[in-house]
Amino acid sequence: MSQSLSQRRKLCERVAAYFEASGQPCEIVEDEENPDMVVLECPLAINLDVEGGSPEVTEFTLNVMPLEDSFGDMYVRLVILPFADGAGDEPGDELSRELARLNHDMPQLKFALDDAGDLELLTDIPATQLNEEGLQSAVKVLVDYLNHYYEPLSSLLTPASDTPSE
Repeated sequence: MSQSLSQRRKLCERVAAYFEASGQPCEIVEDEENPDMVVLECPLAINLDVEGGSPEVTEFTLNVMPLEDSFGDMYVRLVILPFADGAGDEPGDELSRELARLNHDMPQLKFALDDAGDLELLTDIPATQLNEEGLQSAVKVLVDYLNHYYEPLSSLLTPASDTPSE
């Protein structure tokens, strides 16, 4: 049975209350391309560890989206987007192999390419297990993985035309 927009909105409101209680601002927005979808957008300022330098504050967006699988089970998907810009329509072989390897090795998180070719980092939480502690834990894991993989994966996204020629 498909969840209605109002049920999805209520789930977003529930998640927003958890985030706002911890001081994290969020905004519920309707998806213009998909009228049955509602998204909770939360800005994130993350201190990224940069090799050979001091941490740099980088702005990301955490999107929270209620999803229903083909069996009718509800999930809340947390997505950091873009994890990195610019994979394009056809990611390179090296990036594809690395993402497949990482997705195989990471039990809770997955990397994905969105419709624009940007790299996303995501996790799904069953709605039946949704609570403040679970959300905090999921966000912490997303940020930890973001910090660990941002630099090496971003370097694989640099188009060949942007790399200096010898």
